[in-house]
Amino acid sequence: MRDFKEIWSITQTIEGWFWEPEAIAFYDIISRFKRGSKLVELGSYYGRSSSILGALAKDLDLNFVTVDNFSMGIDTEKTFYENMKKVNAKFRVIKGKSTEVVNQIDNNIDFLFIDTTHIYEQCKIECDLYIPKVRTGGIIAFHDYGGKYTGIKKAVDERKELINKMLAYSLLIANKQ
Repeated sequence: MRDFKEIWSITQTIEGWFWEPEAIAFYDIISRFKRGSKLVELGSYYGRSSSILGALAKDLDLNFVTVDNFSMGIDTEKTFYENMKKVNAKFRVIKGKSTEVVNQIDNNIDFLFIDTTHIYEQCKIECDLYIPKVRTGGIIAFHDYGGKYTGIKKAVDERKELINKMLAYSLLIANKQ
C-alpha cells in the first residue's frame, strides 16, 4: 500500500477543496478496510477527494463508486478521468444526479462520502436515500460541515442514526447506528 505522502503529492495538485487534514482522515479510515469493502462518493468534481479513495481502492482491492453529473465547469469529466489516472486509481463512475441513480448503488456500503450541493434540501434527500444503504457501523462523511454551509450542518444534525461524530477540518465523520 502506498503511503499517504506518495498519494497526497499527486492529490494536492488536483483542483478542488479537499484539504490535507481531511485527506489524512480518509487515509487513516480507508486503510483499515478489508478487501472488497464498498466505498461510495457523491460528488467528485475534478477528483481531488476521489483520488485518495481511488488510490486506496486500487492498493487494497476495495470497490469504489463515485457519482457525479460532471456539470460544474468546463471539461470536468475529462479532467476527472485524467486526474484519476495520475494516481492509478481503481473506481467506477455512475454519471448522473445522485437522487436519480440511487438504485444503481448496492446496499451494505462500508464508507459513504457526501459532497454534492451545499443546500439543505439536497443534502437531506441524499441522506434519506443513501444512509439506509450504509451497513450498521459503517462510516459516513460529509464535506463542508458547518461554516457558511448551514444547510449541510442542519441536514446532518437532524440524523438520529449518526453516532461517534468527529470533525477533521470541515469533514464530519460519523458511524451509522
